[in-house]
Amino acid sequence: MSRLYLAGVMAVLVVLLLPLGGNDYLLHIGTISWYYGILAASWVLLAGYAGQFSFAHMALAALGGYTSALLLHYLHLPLPLALLSGMVAPALVGGIIGWLCLRMSGPYLALFTVAFSEIFRILLVAEYRFTRGSLGLHVPPLFPGAAKTVYFYTSFGLLLASLALMHLVLRSRIGLFLRALREDERAAAASGVNTVQYKILAFVLASGFAGLAGIFYGHYVGILTPNIAEIPQMGLIIAMAVIGGVESLPGAVVGAVFVELLSEGLREYGQWRLVLFGLILLLTQRFTRNGLVAPILARLKRPSLPLSKQGEERKAPVVPEVVLRGQSHPVKDRPEAPLLETEGLVKRFGGVVAVNNLSLTIHPGELVGLIGPNGSGKTTFINLVSGALHPDRGHIRLAGTLMHQRPPYEFARRGVARTFQITQPFRRMTVLENLLVPALTRPEANWEAAREKGEAILHFLGLLPLAWEEARNLSGGQQKLLELGRALML
Repeated sequence: MSRLYLAGVMAVLVVLLLPLGGNDYLLHIGTISWYYGILAASWVLLAGYAGQFSFAHMALAALGGYTSALLLHYLHLPLPLALLSGMVAPALVGGIIGWLCLRMSGPYLALFTVAFSEIFRILLVAEYRFTRGSLGLHVPPLFPGAAKTVYFYTSFGLLLASLALMHLVLRSRIGLFLRALREDERAAAASGVNTVQYKILAFVLASGFAGLAGIFYGHYVGILTPNIAEIPQMGLIIAMAVIGGVESLPGAVVGAVFVELLSEGLREYGQWRLVLFGLILLLTQRFTRNGLVAPILARLKRPSLPLSKQGEERKAPVVPEVVLRGQSHPVKDRPEAPLLETEGLVKRFGGVVAVNNLSLTIHPGELVGLIGPNGSGKTTFINLVSGALHPDRGHIRLAGTLMHQRPPYEFARRGVARTFQITQPFRRMTVLENLLVPALTRPEANWEAAREKGEAILHFLGLLPLAWEEARNLSGGQQKLLELGRALML
């Protein structure tokens, strides 16, 4: 049992015992802390793990709370159905945001979500006949007449359940693909990851958890106002995540508790407490960019052992024959359909014709080199036959199947592997994880087989001792080898 697991169990036990010696005020602070913990952790799932920096999280939490309250108030739905609707509505809206932002990243995505948040907040104010605007919409309590202790334990239970579900997601192949998407969307697609699907899924999951938090908040406080969707509230969530650790679910929760306690303790100083928060953020970004909690969690984790030392002593991995020799076929065994066939490919960039009427046929077992001076269109051609670009005219066939309008992940899943002129590894993922990404994109793939194949290829490339090293720590030559290994995994 790891020290991190023991520390987590002890922390849970301490929290469960807190109500025994606390008054209603302290229980209220704890309840609000767990509410912020769900919001901060779910934002970390979206921004820290999937790389989608969104300012719409608090607006989606407000959407969850208002959906539940309005359905109860106007349609008199049963409470469980209203609560479920309050989670589904923000998840659906989050999915729509993800779909609309497929081609956006960085500041463009942030600005889009800022605009969405402000539009939603203004709607809440303007439609006062339904939402009561700034006067506030009254929300019935979850547990009428219940003590603060009940809400304290309920919010903490929701936090633990949310963290458990998010942890399961991140430990699955979904989490692996989300991190690959964060590191390099283009390389993820070339490895067989459906980037559109997983970007939308990241928004849906994070928005659903935000809706859950908003529902609880509304039914706990008893009133909802448009202020919950203000940008400063979103800034508070980001501060909690950054201070705790933007790539750590437990760190985000600790950051939420820390900021909430500090906010309550400094309430008498008014706006000056915001200055202190800003100073803490500056110091965090200067000295511990992954948060104040991440270094502590890293020390509590049991260090990973070399592959040959994990469990029983392993024999040297057996390198598959396909890695050493490739799948060659004699000329007489060639199928009627070529392995790769291009017909009249044309690709223009404005007035520049990069590829002009290129036709090519490659049969299984053939090795074909593409040679030409700089600017002759070699990289453009590789982008075309791997799906990264679509031709303006012409056709591409793989084993007889038309592919010229397919996305790059479909090319990869059919065995079209590529490397990049400038290496594009998944930098903050380990060397072995870089190889697991393409191996697990096929639904029938399993972790154990993918791991064994990955170890075999790393052994072949001389990178097996570095399997647990982050890819960003490799030399340029080693990163080239890593990209080759990633291609061999398809």
